Parts: sequence; structure tokens; C-alpha cells
Amino acid sequence: MAQVRSSVQSSSSNQSSDAAAAPQAPRINENDAYHPGEVNPFEMEYPLNWLKILEIAVGLVVLLPIRCVASVVILSIALVICNIVSWGVPQTERYHYLKPLSGWRRSTYDWTIPLLARLWLFILGFYYIPYKGHMAKPEEAPILVMAPHSSFFDGLVPLIFPYAYSVVTRVENRKVPIIGVLCDVVAPIFVVRGEKESRELAQKQIVSRTQQGGWPQIMIFVEGTCTNRRALLPFKAGAFSPGVPVQPVILRYDGTPFIIWTLTHPIYLMFVTLCTFFNYASVEFMDPVIPTEEEKKDAQLFADNTRRKMAAHLNIPVTSYGHRDFIRMSKELGQGMKTS
Repeated sequence: MAQVRSSVQSSSSNQSSDAAAAPQAPRINENDAYHPGEVNPFEMEYPLNWLKILEIAVGLVVLLPIRCVASVVILSIALVICNIVSWGVPQTERYHYLKPLSGWRRSTYDWTIPLLARLWLFILGFYYIPYKGHMAKPEEAPILVMAPHSSFFDGLVPLIFPYAYSVVTRVENRKVPIIGVLCDVVAPIFVVRGEKESRELAQKQIVSRTQQGGWPQIMIFVEGTCTNRRALLPFKAGAFSPGVPVQPVILRYDGTPFIIWTLTHPIYLMFVTLCTFFNYASVEFMDPVIPTEEEKKDAQLFADNTRRKMAAHLNIPVTSYGHRDFIRMSKELGQGMKTS
């Protein structure tokens, strides 16, 4: 069996449904100079046997052209709608919106974008996306904490959620063709990575929106980067700084490892996904987590306790690996490719 690898080998085995999206028994690297004895959340293996190669070959001829054309059509329609509903909406010079969409703008978005998103997902092979649990209303949990974060599709699947939401995302996404406009319409909070002033401003915006009311729920990928779903990275404290209830949300992609993006080039993984006949996703809404008085005063404590609850629910460990380790491993992988 041939293997397409992003780094060193890790293994997986079938577990309970709660942990199906995160393969178990991963290899623990005792010799890791940075985090010895911990599960590496960035190492990923993509099995490529003859049956998968045959599926890709057939999908290349049958599926890829249809899906590419349909994607262009759907995104073009969404682009027009988003430009219309976001036209003239005031925002600050740092791309932070002053008020949420309302009136005809909100109604137009609510009736069109979720429908287009579901149609797009269906065309991409996500024919059925089951839900478990119930999405809390904005007044019950103003913030949705998403983990593990592992794919481009993490941003697409939530578009079909029952209630509209806003996002916290890096400012670079605003410059991505089409995606930037789609981000704009949900009144996002943009962050400049590596800039302390931007992070502080984003945190103030999060607190302000949860206190004002009238804003949609804020969806935050609290790990800050994509992982292989085998361990939870430290959660960023910004999502927990308002001291309000949060609802943990888990996206699963059972049996579809090529949807998980870590150190392998995303263009290759997207190509395989587009050539795959059946892709699987599911959504689980955990019960809202209400902070204690101590957690309201200590955002990092609130974040750590929520991470432990989600890890226990997923039956995976927590890890001290973080985004800096992802950057380090990306550089090391790039240097290895150049010297090989």
C-alpha cells in the first residue's frame, strides 16, 4: 500500500462514535525536543491504496469538471448577494463593523446564503450532514467555540447552522477573492496575527458585542490553526474573556482523512476531496458551558477547563503544542524537501 505523508508515521484504529473523527492510538514521539511524550497534532498520514487511486481516476473524469463548474456558479451567485447586502454597511478603518446586518439585509442573507451553502456541500459530496444536540440561541450562549479545527470545510459547514453567526478571522482572509466578500457579510472581527494592538482590539470587540446584544453569535476556532484532530491545542483566551456562556461545537469528518489539512499542501487535499464520490461530515452541539465566578475573572482558566471538557468528550488528550510549533514544523518540512 502506497502512502502519501505530510510527516512521520502515525496510526489509527476504530473507536467509539464520539472519537471516530480523531483516529486513536497515535504515535507519541518520546524524542521530540519540544514536547516529548505528547501526541503530535500536526503529523498526518493519508492512505492511498489502489481502490482510492481508482476512485480518484474516475472522479477526475466524472466529478471534478461538474463540481468545479457548479462551485464557480454558486460562488458567483453568493458573491453578488453578499455585495448587495453589505453595500454601505459602516465599518471602522481597521475593518471592524459598527453594527450587524438588519432588516432586508439580514432577511436576504438568511434566506439565500445557507441554501447556497447546503447546495454547494451537496455537490461536493456531503449528501447528508447529521446534527447531534441543539444550537443554543444567542442569548443563551453568545459565543460558539469550535474545536478541533482541521479544514477549510470548518468554515463552510457552519453556514447551514440554524442561526446566523459572525467570525473572528485573520485579516489576510479579507483579501482572498470571493472568500473575502463572504467574510464581510457576516460582520467579522479581523485580527492581524503577530500584532498586539490588533489582538487587543479584537478582544474588545468580542466583549463589546456580547454586552450590547443584537449581534449574531461569534464563532471562534479557539485553537488558532488546523490539526490532525488527535489532540486539542491550548485554547486562546480571547473567546472566554467576556465571561459569558459559550457553546462548544464539534465538526466531524468520519472516514475522510483527506479533508483534514495539516502540513500537506491544501491544493492536493482539495483535489482528492473533489474527486471523492462520498464525503462525510457531522455536527455536534455540546451543552453550553456556564462560567463560574472564578472563571469569569480568569479567561485562561475558563478556556483550559472548557478544553478539558471537550477533550474528554472526544476521548482525545490535550497537548501543549501550539501555532508556533506548526510554523516550526512547516519550516522544517520545507527545508527537508529542499535538501532531499
